[in-house]
Amino acid sequence: MQKTFLFISTLEHLPWGGCEDLWYKTALIALKEGNEVLALVFKHDTIPVHIQQLQKAGAEIFFLERPTQRVTLFKKAKQKIFPNVRYRKVLEVADKKISNKNTTIIVSQAGGFDFSYGYLDEISEWLTHKNLPLYVIVQNVPDLGFTLSVEGIEKQKKIYNRAHKVFFVSDRNRISSERILAAHLDNATVVCNPLNVSLADKPSPFPTVSGRIKFAEVAALRCFHKGQDVLLQVLSGDQWKQRDWELNLFGEGPDKDYLKRLASFYGIEDRVHFHGHVKDIREVWRENHIHVLPSLGEGTPLALIESMYCGRPAITSDVGGNAAYCEDSICGFICDYPTPAALERVMEKAWVERGRWKEMGRKASEKINKDYNLEGSSTLYEFISA
Repeated sequence: MQKTFLFISTLEHLPWGGCEDLWYKTALIALKEGNEVLALVFKHDTIPVHIQQLQKAGAEIFFLERPTQRVTLFKKAKQKIFPNVRYRKVLEVADKKISNKNTTIIVSQAGGFDFSYGYLDEISEWLTHKNLPLYVIVQNVPDLGFTLSVEGIEKQKKIYNRAHKVFFVSDRNRISSERILAAHLDNATVVCNPLNVSLADKPSPFPTVSGRIKFAEVAALRCFHKGQDVLLQVLSGDQWKQRDWELNLFGEGPDKDYLKRLASFYGIEDRVHFHGHVKDIREVWRENHIHVLPSLGEGTPLALIESMYCGRPAITSDVGGNAAYCEDSICGFICDYPTPAALERVMEKAWVERGRWKEMGRKASEKINKDYNLEGSSTLYEFISA
């Protein structure tokens, strides 16, 4: 019997991100299995390639107006008087599409508490009154120093309590969520993000470490999340300026211009290179020796898992699911938290032990093949289609 799957993405500030891959690939599986797929996503100036691919595969996409988009004075006045009408037309159309159908709703949260901030109140009310199976994916939860108002807690719990299952991409995120919400999530479970590499491929041959050392960070250029500014500060130290290295940054984001200015300020602009997005992640790891990911918060970042799968060790922070896979001194080097002093100590240790990187990369690849569910989207599809 054909089913209808309605996917809702809460990612508002970026057109696309690694946090979208799980629901996207699950939607493709649903289409391949002969089901109907609908998706509600926030509208940006350009339609991401992944959304275009879903459309070509037969999915119907509905675009939501972003809260930060420029609106007319009339719209602003209307939204102030009638705060819960921003998405009404889109939700009405979606209602007609799913009425009298065997429908399951899947919400992909870019963060752990997107429903606590107010911009999704209308969608929350709509979901609450739908007598349909609901599943929620959570991609990132802050580890430290984060609290919500009582109102925010209740808004988020409303959705979590309504859900059949709440899927976290690391158990650490579940634990942090329960602390922040001061509530147990008995319907929580862990699911893995799918990789963007061919599972038939072998680890990439390790580059020689006798010449220039090439560090790489694969991440959105957002310092408050991925810590590139702290990494540049560490690499600007006198001892690092005397060493032969370069840093290759892969990704795009709002802090790109700032990071270029910062590299210039520190006098290392000739060693820091910006490459934008790369379609084939193996291109990154054919040339670079080690992944540096000093994140301040994570779920379980795809970029880390993919670099390990490709046979590269990592220098990363103990947030989210990082340390669960990148075992310290075995698969890489773990920084307790990426303060400049702490990251400097771990970077120094990694540099001294660079002769071990090739072996650590081999163990990293073995770890992912052994302990990571490489088919996370198939696992999620089994849950939501049962």
